[in-house]
Amino acid sequence: AQRYHFAFSLTCFQLPPDQVSNGLGPRLRELVRRSARATDCVLWIAPGRFAVLAPEEARGQRKLARRYRQILEACLREGAPQAAEALRLGHALYPQDADGADEMLRRAQESLGPGLD
Repeated sequence: AQRYHFAFSLTCFQLPPDQVSNGLGPRLRELVRRSARATDCVLWIAPGRFAVLAPEEARGQRKLARRYRQILEACLREGAPQAAEALRLGHALYPQDADGADEMLRRAQESLGPGLD
């Protein structure tokens, strides 16, 4: 990205902990895996938390986040309608928000808000 001046986005998703512990985690993981585009790199950070690294700028990142959010919310609503509202997102853009992978991950996870492990 630095050599060719590409922009990247990193979007973190935090699933509701009760849904992950209720056995929905493996189903959501498979859904995310099947939904990923060839250019998306899905990173599983912790149980119920994953990130998508994609060659997107700000506008593309918002579309990507919206697409994954819709997929996840639809799945969560099947099990518990209130769980869909508990889905949290955080993001970071390269090079606007961070100048490296570690910094992007830290910034994206910080933007998820309080309650991170």
